[in-house]
Amino acid sequence: MSDACHTFTAALRTLLVTTPYYKVTVQDLCDAAFLSRRTFYKHFQNKDSVVRAMVNEDFIEPPTTLRTIMDVDNFKSAPRLLTERAYQNVLNNAACYKNLLTHLGKQALLDIILEENYEFSRKLFNTYDWSTDEMDYAAWCMASVTATTIVRWIKNDFDINASKLAQLYNLWVMAHWREIDFPQSILGNNT
Repeated sequence: MSDACHTFTAALRTLLVTTPYYKVTVQDLCDAAFLSRRTFYKHFQNKDSVVRAMVNEDFIEPPTTLRTIMDVDNFKSAPRLLTERAYQNVLNNAACYKNLLTHLGKQALLDIILEENYEFSRKLFNTYDWSTDEMDYAAWCMASVTATTIVRWIKNDFDINASKLAQLYNLWVMAHWREIDFPQSILGNNT
């Protein structure tokens, strides 16, 4: 993601602390980012696409980055740590995500998180020798559980910490995924 994109997502985060999402305009984003509308439209179609980029920064970029610097094949705790990092990003931006849940709506926020996680899951599963349908449904299943868990956590006002949620998610979800013969680069070594 470009520096301009990061600047616009940072501007959105800042605005959402005090301004309901529906009141934030593209001009507000440009003013907060100290960038032009032309630059905005070079990178985004509308303010909803900035939300997608923010979700991508919080959920997709951290595990992608960590996977490039960690040897997940030999690191049993990798899935939990990757999940915890994503949850911590949401918690760090709690006011922002609560605003989105309230003013964008539960279903819209769920859809955005789901779609961003679905694309990430498809990339993870792409190396596995599955049919397109198997890969598609597995990615959708994984992304659905992730998205509904996060939206529920936001709705419950972050009632447990990120580490505990990651631990529970990995207990409930990853334990079952481990039963499938995934490549170790996806789940980490289970021994």
